[in-house]
Amino acid sequence: MSSILKAFALVLFLSPASAFTAPAKKKAVTPTPAAVAASDDTLVSSMGTGGSTIPEVFRKHLSVSAKYDFADEIEVTDGDDLESERSIILGLQYEFDQFTKGLAVQVGGTYDVNREVKNSDGLKLQEWTTYGELVAKVTPGFKVMGGLNYNFPSLSGAASGVSIKGKIGYQFGGSYLVAPQIALEGSYRQLEMDVSESNERGGKSSRGIKVSGFMFGGRYTF
Repeated sequence: MSSILKAFALVLFLSPASAFTAPAKKKAVTPTPAAVAASDDTLVSSMGTGGSTIPEVFRKHLSVSAKYDFADEIEVTDGDDLESERSIILGLQYEFDQFTKGLAVQVGGTYDVNREVKNSDGLKLQEWTTYGELVAKVTPGFKVMGGLNYNFPSLSGAASGVSIKGKIGYQFGGSYLVAPQIALEGSYRQLEMDVSESNERGGKSSRGIKVSGFMFGGRYTF
């Protein structure tokens, strides 16, 4: 009987002690180099895209641009040239994959912020322009391009009976990559248009006008 009591007392004594025993430490798992690299790649990728949801088909192909147009004159066929304010040009462009080594095609559109004609009582010329260009990649960071454009002009503040329509023009230039997604661009562009106005005989007379000049600015590729 006494041996049973001693055993029971021993169990009571050991039970509280076991309740406060520190839990067993879990074995630390050391990540493999491959897992660490994959994690780093994921982090860099997410930082680079900034959570972008742009479809893969547009990445490295679609770009936006802002340029300063130095053209400050409107050339008039068989008439006096007109002085104008310089303009800011905003653009959207898509460059296709190379169809042969070093050569590709790109298409785009631009919007010219209202170009005011000087000494004209508020006459302004606005232009939406589309273009297609052949691109030659001289080095991985430098390319030259050239092609044709067609613009859709409009006039505000013009006299009654005056209308304007676009024609085919041309442009060429170069682009230099200064960062993975940023390039500096310089180019020359000539836009051609026809202006029509009512004459004294009740008909229409028309003459051609041109806006030509150098442009410089930057481009960001998604």
